Amino acid sequence: MKFKTAKITGNEKIVIVILSTFLLLLPLIVFLNSIDVEWLDRPTTIGNNIGGLLAPVLSFIGSVLVYVAFKGQMQANQIIQEQFIKQNNDQLYFRLIDTLERKISSFSIIDKDDNSHSGYSFITFTSEQTHKRLNTYLSRLGFDAMTSKPQLFDISDFRILHSYIRHSEYKSDEDFMIKLFECTPKIEREKLLKNHNLEIGYLPNVNSFFKDLAAKNFYKFSIQAQMKYYKNCFQEYNSYPIFFHSYFIIFTSIITHINKSKEKDFYVNFLVENLTVFEKVIIFLYIATGRAKKDFRAFIKKYNVLEELVEYPILKIGKPENFPKHVESILNYDH
Repeated sequence: MKFKTAKITGNEKIVIVILSTFLLLLPLIVFLNSIDVEWLDRPTTIGNNIGGLLAPVLSFIGSVLVYVAFKGQMQANQIIQEQFIKQNNDQLYFRLIDTLERKISSFSIIDKDDNSHSGYSFITFTSEQTHKRLNTYLSRLGFDAMTSKPQLFDISDFRILHSYIRHSEYKSDEDFMIKLFECTPKIEREKLLKNHNLEIGYLPNVNSFFKDLAAKNFYKFSIQAQMKYYKNCFQEYNSYPIFFHSYFIIFTSIITHINKSKEKDFYVNFLVENLTVFEKVIIFLYIATGRAKKDFRAFIKKYNVLEELVEYPILKIGKPENFPKHVESILNYDH
């Protein structure tokens, strides 16, 4: 630990030098101006006069030393106070980290297959289950997009969809596309597709078509549609509210503490380095489902907490190169 020494500022040095020089020269000036032969014949008088002239000088030097000592004591007290505050901040920070760790370690569930998941394995289980739903719900997302925003898609998409109609009443792919466009509102388009058995869960190839359609065009969809999709996939948040509500309350407290602290870099590095990739997945899902507040999103963005997810395949949909911009748009979205 490095201790600071009491420092005299530049202005203080100038004042001390000027006064010291003046007081040191003053006795000499007075002595030279008042010297005469008779005065030199009286040694006692000489001593008294010199003593009287030197007294203010010595008094001033003593005052300077007292001032320097007092200032040094004040700085020492300030250093002790800062160290005390830092120690308290460190203790609070690591207590919060420990509370989060204990929350994770103490939680356990038994899934529908009678498999037990506890601690970090539960977070891994949640991420994996969500990943499965990301694929499953893509078909529903593609169907919803086709019935709500058909203008997002190319003629080639309508051509493929039209090919699944066994006995088509339409003269061409363009006629089918125009008919679909003419149907409003969304529910009328749904009826049209269902009448031709072009709905989810009826034909495997239709399911695959809508899944591929959603994956290919995912980043064209509105952010509201994307967040609704994530909400449908991240079902564990509502299934295990005791864990997730507590987890994110504690995590938010850690963020608040870091934002108020002077040791931000150390605290952030420690936090990010100790987060598992599956924790980062649930943090992203927490934000992507619209549950995170503005300060939470701002912290995650500022310190690139989700940077590792860009290289992790569990949440990649469509073209991987589009995922970083997608994460940024989710973090910036103020709902």
